Amino acid sequence: MDVNNHIESPIPQPEEKRRQKYLHFKLRSEDQALMALLPQMQRELLTAEGSYRDIASRFGVPIGTVRSRLHRARVALEKLRHDNGEETPANKPSHQ
Repeated sequence: MDVNNHIESPIPQPEEKRRQKYLHFKLRSEDQALMALLPQMQRELLTAEGSYRDIASRFGVPIGTVRSRLHRARVALEKLRHDNGEETPANKPSHQ
C-alpha cells in the first residue's frame, strides 16, 4: 500500500474534541423563527463556526467567555423550544 495515496482524517486537538462533543446541540430548520427571539450575540454564537479559540478571537473575548455565553445561548434556545411545545432532551420521555 502506498502511504502517500491514503486520505488522512485530521485529528482534532483536545479543545476541538470537547467542542465537537458539546456540539451535539444541532440547529434545526425550525429553530430559525425561535432564534429571531434571541439577542443578536446569542444568535451569532450559535451559528459561529470554528474552535472556541477561533470564535474568541473573532469576538475579541476570552475562551471562557465564549464557552459561558454559548452555554447560555443553548439553554435559552432549549427553553424556547420547550415553550413552543417541541420535544427537547429536557422534556423527552425516557425509554426505561
